Amino acid sequence: MKEVLLEIINLKTFFYTSTGIVKAVDGVNLRIHKDEILGLVGESGCGKSMTAYSIIRLVPSPPGRIVEGKVLFEGEDLLKKSEREMRRIRGGKISMIFQDPTSSLNPVYKVGEQIFESIKLHQNLDRKTIKKRTLEMMEAVRIPEPEIRSEAYPHQFSGGMRQRVLIAMAVSCNPTLILADEPTTALDVTIQAQILELLGELREKLRTSILFITHDLGVVAEICDRVAVMYCGKIVEYASVVTLFKNPAHPYTKGLLAAVPKITGSGGKLPTIQGSVPVSTDISGCKFYSRCNQAKDICSENEPPSSEIDREHIVSCFLHN
Repeated sequence: MKEVLLEIINLKTFFYTSTGIVKAVDGVNLRIHKDEILGLVGESGCGKSMTAYSIIRLVPSPPGRIVEGKVLFEGEDLLKKSEREMRRIRGGKISMIFQDPTSSLNPVYKVGEQIFESIKLHQNLDRKTIKKRTLEMMEAVRIPEPEIRSEAYPHQFSGGMRQRVLIAMAVSCNPTLILADEPTTALDVTIQAQILELLGELREKLRTSILFITHDLGVVAEICDRVAVMYCGKIVEYASVVTLFKNPAHPYTKGLLAAVPKITGSGGKLPTIQGSVPVSTDISGCKFYSRCNQAKDICSENEPPSSEIDREHIVSCFLHN
């Protein structure tokens, strides 16, 4: 068994709005082991990104607030750290690759300067060494002619190249954990494949663990070791990638897998999950009840507990309780 790097225990992040309390993250339990890629999947609005923001305490407040739980990183609870301590950890030991490189990069600074600043904040190095490190990082993420391109501004890069700049910033300080928030969503298929290959290579080279947030199960199958399926702020299924694809247990997971287009398909109508993710304000019972084609009366009244149906295969559903 690999050593646990990050353990999330009963994490709850709520947003206090004029219409009620939105439970964006509602009792999440997760483990990420060293040298592992864990996929976090689900539809938009399920709480995936907010889970990552909660880990590094970037929840917008107000209206958001972490109200309960523990985030144990290398044995220490990040929720008990001071803001000064968290600034050392963010970008140093834990880095994040944001979903939209256009809004994440500063348009008035050259890309080389932005990578340089990231290293300067977390590494006690002289300017010459930092400059060298900056060019090495650009080369590592396959940005051609790094010396020339480091002098360019973000708008002079394509979407794929801007994403590579973000990855270079994320890995520049050799973090032990990377939070990748849908880093390939806005890219075309060819560039997406290159970014996935790049992340896999960096994981092998740097021995870095990755929390890979996505709604694309094809990406999960390509890069992840284990996967957690999230719905309405909760983890509804948790298993190895092989187990999840061969033996999905939760109706929501089955629905997601059924909706993936298949090369050998008949050409008919693609299966869908009816409805949409509800706003988690005051929902009793199973959050997936209104959309589930296997729902029972008990599902509308009680929240299903988590149960282990196989070795390290956990599901929250009354069908398996």
